[in-house]
Amino acid sequence: MLWGSPSLLTQLQHAQGSGHGRKERGPKMPAARDSVDQSTRSAAKCGLVACRERRAAFIGGPIHPITGNKLPVFKSAALLGALFVLTLPAAASAEGVVVEGNLARAQGHWGGELGAGVGFRAGPITLRPIGGLLIHSDNDEREVKPYAKAEATVTIPALAELGAGARISSGRTRIYGTAAFDLLPKLKLKGNLGDGYAAIGVMGQF
Repeated sequence: MLWGSPSLLTQLQHAQGSGHGRKERGPKMPAARDSVDQSTRSAAKCGLVACRERRAAFIGGPIHPITGNKLPVFKSAALLGALFVLTLPAAASAEGVVVEGNLARAQGHWGGELGAGVGFRAGPITLRPIGGLLIHSDNDEREVKPYAKAEATVTIPALAELGAGARISSGRTRIYGTAAFDLLPKLKLKGNLGDGYAAIGVMGQF
């Protein structure tokens, strides 16, 4: 018989055993795709780091993670402002001596400000450094505190002189706005208002 043939049974058993023992091998596409994605991300990260290093070398320092490269811009603006303040007196003409007398509230006290300075003018812009004394009474005792001011104003013809200033006294700096109105040809009504500082009085130019 056909099924009783030893050679045929042996061949069938050998074929079945070979089929059970064979392992199916499929394409490993997902693993290859993950490897490509990881390589792409690594290359992009390296490119970003290199770009940030080039930017840091260009601006002359490391890039802050929050402010980016804005900090050097702020430094440049401050430097330009300082150069403008320093070069304005050289390009401006002196207006003469400036004298001020104010009723002021500063450093938590009411008192009188008496100061003098020099005005420099270039077109409508005026730079006015002033030094003086704040005289006030504290617990029936008179106190005198020195102060220094620097004001920059713009004159609007037939209207007013408007600007801003900084007042330094006892190690503290106060920023304030200022406005002056003509009373007489050489005399102006002047007011200052800022954080922790207010004053009203007269300013004369000689």
